[in-house]
Amino acid sequence: NAYSPEYGRSNGGTVMVIGKSGSNELHGTLFEFLRNEDLNARNYFAQPGAKPEFRRNQYGLTVGGPIRRNKTFFFADWQGTRLLTGLTRFSTVPTAAQRGGVFTAAIYDPATTPRTPFANNTIPTSRFDTVAQQILQHYPVPSLPGAANNFVRTAVEPDSQNQFDGRIDHLFNEKHRVFGRYSYLRDDDNPVAPLPDGSGTLSTGVIGHAITRGDGIASEYDWTLSPTMLNQVRFGYTRRAVDQSSLQNGGITIPGVPANSFSSTLPIFTVTGYQQIGPTTAANSNFTTSVTEYLDTFSWVHGRHAIKFGTDIRREALDIVNPPNPTGSYAFTTTGTNSSTGAGGNALASMLLGQVNAFSIDIQKQALQERAHIAEFFIGDEWKVSDRLTLNIGTRYTLNFPSTEVHNQTAIFNLQTQVLDFPHTARELECCDFGPRAGLAYRIGNSWVIRSGYGMGWFEQTGIKNPFTLPQF
Repeated sequence: NAYSPEYGRSNGGTVMVIGKSGSNELHGTLFEFLRNEDLNARNYFAQPGAKPEFRRNQYGLTVGGPIRRNKTFFFADWQGTRLLTGLTRFSTVPTAAQRGGVFTAAIYDPATTPRTPFANNTIPTSRFDTVAQQILQHYPVPSLPGAANNFVRTAVEPDSQNQFDGRIDHLFNEKHRVFGRYSYLRDDDNPVAPLPDGSGTLSTGVIGHAITRGDGIASEYDWTLSPTMLNQVRFGYTRRAVDQSSLQNGGITIPGVPANSFSSTLPIFTVTGYQQIGPTTAANSNFTTSVTEYLDTFSWVHGRHAIKFGTDIRREALDIVNPPNPTGSYAFTTTGTNSSTGAGGNALASMLLGQVNAFSIDIQKQALQERAHIAEFFIGDEWKVSDRLTLNIGTRYTLNFPSTEVHNQTAIFNLQTQVLDFPHTARELECCDFGPRAGLAYRIGNSWVIRSGYGMGWFEQTGIKNPFTLPQF
């Protein structure tokens, strides 16, 4: 059945996690979980020899007890995870002949009009572009025969994670109690790139060396006014920061490229039919996101009614620097070295001659600082109509205040002036966002129950929970 109006901002289920607290007795646990490649089947694509390494160690401890008997208690836990995963990646790299300018297909000289083919399909090394020669040095020599999938790399991807929670509960008397909790997470994940220098496309998992830190604070004050009335005040703050890097200090600088963040990153060079040189798109980023929440809930049991009402106020923030291609993306195709009719040509040959087919760059010199505020109010009644029938009725009212960017870097296209405008916000405040909730539970017999429910929820934009949906510049 549908969840009560006390919970919102989701069109699916609600997951509730309750942290453990200490007691009058001192208790603790130690644990270890282990996986090892010696217990695994062999990867079919792995090279001959020892099986690729896979080792997962997950270990930690918990401890809880009294600080002051019957009054103040503590609980803490720590968990460490160490994961080593052997991965095998295949790539297509230039052959020894191609590195010397020798190709099997006709290569046409882009400096001639009309284009004429090079003798013996061979580009003189004197014609090699100076930047192309630097790019070529990032390609390893083939480790397998053939011209396709001729390089294989097996390496270990390390992932190290530490988590910590600490909680204190204090009971003033039978009517007043409080608790506070702090949570910490640090994750260091370094992916295995297809090429030894760190180049290549990654499509799953992290796409750069990512160091993630998470912090969370939660507190609650419970006031029991009477046996039938309870007021709960909660405050929460969560923060997650990610510093992700890939191929910074790459060693190749293209003259004339505009100044930008991550300006020393190796540019992306995509050569059709070959593994790319440079990091995966958007692999370099720094961002911090946080949510601050205040929640006040009043509960009242009156006869057959269990009534709850309150407010949920949140502030969301995102600071991010993440230009997808900070030093440019250069694409090479056969068009640089084919004939006027499209015959022959090779993308690697086009690169050796410096024939760029397409170029793009993303400029972001300072962080985008996006902010959003949400205020919600709710009331619900669980009405036990009879021993067989229970009704849940209520509503949740949502005020999604228009999201903003601190430096007005949000842009919209003005249809009248035909230019971009940079307003403080481009959204309007909706005043009447009520989300009704209704549920029914009817017990037919001792082993049969009929349940039904209906609910409506409001988000910043339909189907999108992230409030920062406008184009950012």
